[in-house]
Order: sequence, then structure tokens, then C-alpha cells
Amino acid sequence: MNDDHLLLFKTIFEQTPVSTQIFTPHGDTLFVNKAWEKLWNIKFSKVKHYNILKDKQLVETGTMPYILEGFRGEVVQLPVIRYVPSKTIAIKGAIPYLWLQGNMYPIRTNGSISHIVLQHEDITHRMDADEQIYRLAAIVESSDDAIISKTLQGIITSWNHAATTLFGYEPEEAIGKHITLLIPKELHSEEDKIMNKLGKGERIHHFETTRITKYGKRLTVSLTISPIKTANGTIIGASKIARDISMQKQSAQQLKENEERLRIALEAGEIGVWDWNIANNKLTWTDNVYKIHGVKKDNFEVSFENFARLLHPEDKIAAQTQIEESIKKQRPFVAQFRIITPSGDTRWIATKATLSVDDAGRPTRMLGATTNITHQKQIEQDKSDFLS
Repeated sequence: MNDDHLLLFKTIFEQTPVSTQIFTPHGDTLFVNKAWEKLWNIKFSKVKHYNILKDKQLVETGTMPYILEGFRGEVVQLPVIRYVPSKTIAIKGAIPYLWLQGNMYPIRTNGSISHIVLQHEDITHRMDADEQIYRLAAIVESSDDAIISKTLQGIITSWNHAATTLFGYEPEEAIGKHITLLIPKELHSEEDKIMNKLGKGERIHHFETTRITKYGKRLTVSLTISPIKTANGTIIGASKIARDISMQKQSAQQLKENEERLRIALEAGEIGVWDWNIANNKLTWTDNVYKIHGVKKDNFEVSFENFARLLHPEDKIAAQTQIEESIKKQRPFVAQFRIITPSGDTRWIATKATLSVDDAGRPTRMLGATTNITHQKQIEQDKSDFLS
């Protein structure tokens, strides 16, 4: 190689944007170019004693057999490798890792191998992006919620396993179809409103609506819908998370109906329910308890102290003693006593309550029912007066 050719080679070597490293036939590093130093964030002076054939990391990753082929004079495309510089060279400032794809080829002089060239392509961003995509795909596929994506025109583009479980359609039956496949006809206008909001970049949270399965069954679902954006912020579609809340809604409705039945029963029997949190001394009454005690909900502050003020003077000590005994001996509270209402009426009250304790045996709550037995007591008194 004459001087002109040598100068040309060095210029190309230094100016090429591809990370390039040249080795002796024995594996010692002979040269690296500027692109190599930039890629690895390491100066050549720090690695001039590096011998690729002694790199244990290449052995551990299974790359060494390919390296050896290159040193035997073969042109080799190396497998993708995740390389951690700090495992080989302890240098401050070195990058944490690189995903690399490389090629090796020999340079021959007078028929013999004089140098080995190794060129690296940095594919870290691509591999990290792929890894993130695979991770997200795994999360989507393993989710218990139906996750569906669609274009701005409403065409379904992805469909996870939970979507099949919920709606009955296999991916090949749903992908490519319009999202109205799942929407009852009378709610088709709902989709236009949703897409209008998504087009403005808005998210839709916990939107309760009705959707229909492959078999015609209607489901009450909660939808969370978000726009899908490109790297530059352009909205290209939407992702939809659907959760079946049919049983939840049915349970809530049943609970509401049961509470209404209980309310009617309590009112018919003139029974009030009270709850005393002993730990924080908070007492709560249902509406009937207010009626029984002759007080109004909007101007009577419920507390144990205010309740005690309503007790008849002749019954106050006995009633308070019974409550204290119930707590002390951890037994149900059963009592009958008189109260004097703010209007001056005397009423007989019967109450029965259970006591709850914590794991340490400390009383925490007393839950009871109260009823007005004034009429019953009057009958008993009239009967007694008649017999006497």
C-alpha cells in the first residue's frame, strides 16, 4: 500500500460514521475511529490493551465462536448482543450498556491475515423500544380487562384475550370491523360523542354504558378511553379499556332495594337503629330514632351526652349503669327507660344492643335497635289499675 493509499484509508477510517475497531491477528486492539469513541464514550488510550479474544463477556453471551470465525478469516455477521462495558473495563463515564449488531472481516496482506476489522451498529433504541412494546403487549394480553384499540374512523385494530372472554368474538372476528359491532343501535350516537372528545385529545374516565356481546347479551360496562398519539403528538386512534360491571350494578340495586324494604319495615314497626362507636364516642341515629325521641334531625346534635339529657331523672342513673355494665362485662345491652322529649312528653323506650370488641378484647362498638313502647306501658298500667 503506497502513501497515497494509506492516507486515503486513514481518512475513510476516521471519517466513517460507523463505529470501527481494528485488531491484530492475536486479538489486540490496534486502532479505533472517532465514531467508536463516541459510541462507547471511551478514549482509545483507555482500551489500547484490550484483547477481544480474552473478553469473558463475549464467552458468556455465546458470541465468542463467531469472533473466532472472523479471526480465522471468515466474513462474519455477529449476533445481536447486549454488552455492558463496566464488566470488561472499569472506566468512569462509560455507558451502562449497548445493544449491538456487528460485522467482522479480515484484511489480508500478501495472502496472510494482517488485521481484523470489527464494525458495530448501535441498535439500543430499537431494542429498548421493542422490549417495551413486548412488555406492554404482555400486560395487555394478560389483563383481566378487555383492551381494544381502534382508528379514528372506529375500525378495531387490536383485541386482547379478555375482550374475547367479555364479548365472545375471537380477534379475527373483531379486528377490521367497526366498533359499533359492540354498541346497541340506540346508542350508536354515543360513539360520535366519544370520538369527538378523543379528537380533542381528551380522555374519558369510567364512563358507564351498555355494550352487546356476540350472542346478543347486554352488559353494563365501565369504559376508560384514551387517545393514541404518534411521537409528534398526532392523534391516530384510541385505546379502550372495558370492564363488566353488570354484577356490581345488580348488587348495588339489590342492596338499595333491601335497604328500602328494611326502611319500610322499621318505619312500620316504629323501630330505630343506632350505632355507637365507643373508640371515638361517635353516635349515629336513623331517622326513626329521632322520631322516637321527639327531636328534629336538623337541630339536634346526636351524642351520648345529649341522649343522656333526654333520660327521665328517675331513670338516668339506672340506664347509664346498665350501659356501663354491658361494656364492662361485655354482654348485650337490654333496657327499658323513660325519656322526656323537648316538648315535655314522657315516653317509654325499649332498646336492645350487641357489643363488639377488637382482637385485644377492647369494646369498640355498640349497635342497637330502639322502639317506643309508651302505648304498651299505658295498656299495662290501665290493666293494673283495673285489677286493683
